[in-house]
Amino acid sequence: MHFTQAGRKDNKMRKICVLLGFLAIAGLVLTIGSATAGDVNQSPSSKAWGKPFQHLQRQINQLKSILYEIKSRRATKVYDADNQYLGNLLQAREDIFIYIPKLRAVARLDLSTGDILARAVDFKRRGCHGPAYISGSYIVRTYQEDVGSRYYKPILERPLVSYRSYRDYTGRCQNSTGSNHLYKTVEIFEEDFPFDLPVALPLEFR
Repeated sequence: MHFTQAGRKDNKMRKICVLLGFLAIAGLVLTIGSATAGDVNQSPSSKAWGKPFQHLQRQINQLKSILYEIKSRRATKVYDADNQYLGNLLQAREDIFIYIPKLRAVARLDLSTGDILARAVDFKRRGCHGPAYISGSYIVRTYQEDVGSRYYKPILERPLVSYRSYRDYTGRCQNSTGSNHLYKTVEIFEEDFPFDLPVALPLEFR
């Protein structure tokens, strides 16, 4: 049994090294190919070149998700002042990034409110209707007057999206057209989180 566990650890470390190396190379390749993938004015034959880069971006996002899980298993655990377990610490800056195992997703906690950080959400249709997209690879919160807080979890795909409106972090909906590589999302609800929001501050790290 001891030998098997050691072998698994070595194998996991080799996988991590391979993944990190792949991410470094893929990032360079993706940068070179992004102009091809993102130019909406190109001919159909030129656009075909962009498809491999879209698949590459999806693969990179999948690898990032795997690395988040591996990294979080060894990370410091984060609790709120009410002793609620929130998740595993990934990064601490002006806000806290945690990995929430139950949701298999990263969240960014606003240390001034104890809630998920509020960010803008883009929509496919005018009036903030239709599929929702976000720019970051972590759960975001927005506010809607007749509903309250709404939470969006990113999906691995990050296609080139033409959006027609957005809801800003204050909850105001504005019609605005543009295009960008954005994460698809699935809406999650406050009861989906394994802890109560907003969390009680200050946080504890163990």
